[in-house]
Amino acid sequence: STHCISSAASDVYKRQEDLQVTLFNVLGQQVMSSNSKSINISNLDQGTYILRAKDSNNTINNFKIIKR
Repeated sequence: STHCISSAASDVYKRQEDLQVTLFNVLGQQVMSSNSKSINISNLDQGTYILRAKDSNNTINNFKIIKR
């Protein structure tokens, strides 16, 4: 299973494994894509985002992120 760990600042999300990650806004527009183990969302506007994580087995998990 996939786990996302948020920092206290809520601007950096770290993952425990290598994943292909895509971040979408509520309109379904892609706002970020990354293959690194951390995602910095400090430059994004406040709001709700959907993080789609795809692992090496092509399993996709979605997470809701609320940026305040």
